[in-house]
Formats: sequence, C-alpha cells, structure tokens
Amino acid sequence: MVGKRAKCPKCGTVAAVPATSQEQAQPGRAARDAEPDSLVGRLCAVCQSALVPGEAACICSACRAPYHRECWDEIGGCASYGCEHMPQAPKQEADEAGRSAAWGDVKECPRCHKEIRSLAVKCRFCKATFPSAVPMTTREYMDWSRSQKELAPTRQTAIFFFVVGLLGIFAPLVLIAGLGWAVVNRVALAKVGGVHRVLVYFTIGLSVVYTLIMLLMVVG
Repeated sequence: MVGKRAKCPKCGTVAAVPATSQEQAQPGRAARDAEPDSLVGRLCAVCQSALVPGEAACICSACRAPYHRECWDEIGGCASYGCEHMPQAPKQEADEAGRSAAWGDVKECPRCHKEIRSLAVKCRFCKATFPSAVPMTTREYMDWSRSQKELAPTRQTAIFFFVVGLLGIFAPLVLIAGLGWAVVNRVALAKVGGVHRVLVYFTIGLSVVYTLIMLLMVVG
C-alpha cells in the first residue's frame, strides 16, 4: 500500500500511505535525496528517461516516484497524478480535455518534434518544458512560451518591489510606486497569479504599516 491513497479508519482522512514513520514525522519534506545510484535504471516520472549512474536523483516522500533532482525542481513537485506533492496544474481548455482521452504511449515534442513519453512534461532531447502532460501543437507551445516571456518582467518587478519593501526606510516611495504599478499592470498580475501577485500585495500592505509608523514617530 506504500504510495497509494487510502482512507484512515479512525479519522476518515484520505492520504498517501508513507513508507516509514520517519517520513510521517517530516511531512513538509516533499522529496528526499536518494542514495547514490540507488535509482539507476528506473524512469524519471517527469522526462520518462532512465536514471543513469552519477546523476543527482530524488524520490517523492509520498508516492515514492523517482526523479532527476533537476526535473523535480523544474516542475516544483511530484508529477504523479493524485500525489499530495503534485503542483497545482493550470486550468485545462475544453479541447485539451478532449485530446487527453486519445493519449497513447508516446507523443511528439512540440519544439523539436522528437518522440517522447506521453506523460512527460519535459523533453529529454531539447529540454523544453510544458505546462502539463497534455499534448500540445507547435503553435500552442509557441504561444505559451511567448506568454511566459512576456510575463517575465512582471515577475521580476514584483520581486524587486518585495525586496525594496523590506527596507522600511523606503516605505512611502514603495507604497506610491508599488500601488500605481499594481493598478496599471493588474491584468499581467492576474495572469502571473500565485506567489508573485501575493508578493506585490504583501509589499503594499507592509509599506502601509511602515508609513503609518513613520508618521506616528514624526507626530510624536
């Protein structure tokens, strides 16, 4: 039952069965490094290529799936469907849902057009990454890649405001500039979503607190 999801007979919670009690004591450690060459010959759950001696590898602490450490870090979690450490997948379009029913054992990489495993989210030939395992056309991949490049400045600016915002002395400037930038770029922020949008809103809120403290100190 290790790695499979089961219902606890006491509390009714559905969770993956861990391999050892040690892993139960460390639920926050999603992937643990594997012993050198202990996973040689097994297929990486991301790129679906065999692990070879000398490669940095890890194993999911919940479902025990093997990974190249680089592949795990690339997608930010486990690629096994239903695993508790699986990163949140983007919302799929209706046509993608229809195509998923016709998957085979392999698919064509939309970038280099070589044959890769159908469940791969990273091409082992050209190293291209995909938003999900759903097969993409070359046009869809190019559009998605272009959108990611267009959103890169938004992500970088969000991180910049967060770093500067931690320095309380610049709070008034960060509040004005950050709020104005967030309003102007609200559409891009909505597309970025996740951590970067939270960073912007957190920085604005923190700047408000710092600014109020400065005002109180001046008045006092």
